Amino acid sequence: MLAVLLSLLLAQGPAPEPPRVGEIAYEGADAESVRMLVALQPGQPLDTRDVRDAVRALHASARFSRVAAYAEAMGDGRIRIVFVLTTIEKLTSVTFPGHSALAEGILLQTANLQVNAEFQPEQLGTAVEVIRAAYFRIGYRHAQVTPVRKAAPGGVALELRIEEGPATRISQVRFEGDLGLDRDQLSAAFRLDPGDVLNLVALDEAVRRLRERYRRAGRLRARVD
Repeated sequence: MLAVLLSLLLAQGPAPEPPRVGEIAYEGADAESVRMLVALQPGQPLDTRDVRDAVRALHASARFSRVAAYAEAMGDGRIRIVFVLTTIEKLTSVTFPGHSALAEGILLQTANLQVNAEFQPEQLGTAVEVIRAAYFRIGYRHAQVTPVRKAAPGGVALELRIEEGPATRISQVRFEGDLGLDRDQLSAAFRLDPGDVLNLVALDEAVRRLRERYRRAGRLRARVD
């Protein structure tokens, strides 16, 4: 908008003097707390370079995640400059109400949300999906994760509310094909039984034990899928 306004003014031909800054307003932050960061002053001729410098200075303060500048024509021919500021919010805490099957430390590591860093709402979708995937892998295939954002001193407190749901359990274990070993030997190596939770980590380990059992029996070409 600033560039368009200046283009219109220039298109009108040479003026006795460039438009002057009439007012400077700040939206999203207390004016007294940021005015010292901006060299632009009311009364001086409007120069887009000064506005860009002010935007850079506000960004450089590391207090705002977004800084935008707009120009508005005033009735007396002067220009009002409006800085729209989005304050950086820090993530002060992350908790996981309702969790049981996975420890809080594992959930925090899985979510990959950095406490005391800038809160970025766009990361929540990924955090929810990776936590659900972690639950799926340990046998909780219907787990639900609901993010709840709460205001807290100094930033945002985030709750990722967990509804684990029922665990998926093994209903039957069968060994099929050209076994080469008796079923008792295979069961002893597999170590998963009907009624156990279908934990994919444990399943991978059980398959590894079967392959090792065949290797020790000298059946090096045996394949376990």
